[in-house]
Amino acid sequence: MKLYESRHGKNRVTACITNLKKGRYYEVHLENGNVLYIKQEIFNRMYVRTET
Repeated sequence: MKLYESRHGKNRVTACITNLKKGRYYEVHLENGNVLYIKQEIFNRMYVRTET
């Protein structure tokens, strides 16, 4: 799991790449505990990697 920040700087998520039947998705864990599966291309437009 790696830490990512939204491009607008409003929220942070932890995510990892997972392979599903329909392709490569990011398994995204939000701060409120919810888990989303977002296509890799879309995730890359929404979030950037952060160091802290």
